[in-house]
Amino acid sequence: MRPVKFVTVAWRARTPILWAMRPTSIIYFERLAILSILVGMVFTWIDWEDQIAGVRAAGFSPSVAPLTLGFALAILLLLIFLISRRASAIAKWVFVALFALGLVFSAPQVMEALDRGLVGLLQLTQLVAQAMAVYFLFTPEANEWFRRRGRSEPAPASRP
Repeated sequence: MRPVKFVTVAWRARTPILWAMRPTSIIYFERLAILSILVGMVFTWIDWEDQIAGVRAAGFSPSVAPLTLGFALAILLLLIFLISRRASAIAKWVFVALFALGLVFSAPQVMEALDRGLVGLLQLTQLVAQAMAVYFLFTPEANEWFRRRGRSEPAPASRP
């Protein structure tokens, strides 16, 4: 089943701009990125006690964990919105950089976590979903969409 695409009309400087239907790869990116967040939430819920123990061992108050997770969730949701709805190339590269940084730290732990059963499987699933989401940011149709900044047609030339 193909994803539903919507077209909206925005008025800027008395010139109608028809915003493009989002390419399928951008829709897939958005869905996979949100899926990875949901998997991460399940992982956090299952592994909460171990995470709180780690926070305490580091010398922080247990209240730091939900605050940090909430902040990270807000940033990720904002980036996903800016990428998939506003065609922000800056947000795209910030998202890719965060993925690469997370990959450096989490990839070695995934192999260890696989010994823990469901927790490891969730970590691996989250990592694969994120990697697939990043892949869909670099398809030819996504690159063209970012180049046009989400418009269906090239922007009109500015008048002197």
